Amino acid sequence: MTVLGDQAARLARLLDDLARFTAEAGYLTGLGRDAYLEDSPQGSLLRNAGERILIKVATVVERLPADFKAHHPAIAWTAIGRMRNLVAHHYEKVNDDLVWAALVRRLPELADALDLPRPEPAPRPQVTRGELRAATRDHPVDQNWPADLRQDRRHADQTGDPWAAPERRR
Repeated sequence: MTVLGDQAARLARLLDDLARFTAEAGYLTGLGRDAYLEDSPQGSLLRNAGERILIKVATVVERLPADFKAHHPAIAWTAIGRMRNLVAHHYEKVNDDLVWAALVRRLPELADALDLPRPEPAPRPQVTRGELRAATRDHPVDQNWPADLRQDRRHADQTGDPWAAPERRR
């Protein structure tokens, strides 16, 4: 196989992985927000599964070629990585409602933007800004968080969008 053929095959595998993870998120959210947030072993398993899906999506995104990402500038590639870092490294600070919002809104948006094959959609629960604001009142920004995560969290709380981190100057 040629170098270009290898790269195309690798990209196809990565996009297939993203499509599969998006389908998993669709199944999980199809079980409903109440089941996801339920204070029970099942609810805990669903929340862990949701976090794991976000981590896997971000891992695949990290492996996508730079030129592919450049052809999709509307996608918040950096924000996806930030969400992964929050979930993976600051798990005790994770807001379950923001993870839910990412699973319900952002992953389908990503799949649509990349034109990924999608299974028959399960009914998707809607997350309102009011629900997110109510949830974030119970999870104030912790002053012990790193400054960039505090800024991301405040911005997410204000916009109701878990991936909408403000752009930073580097």
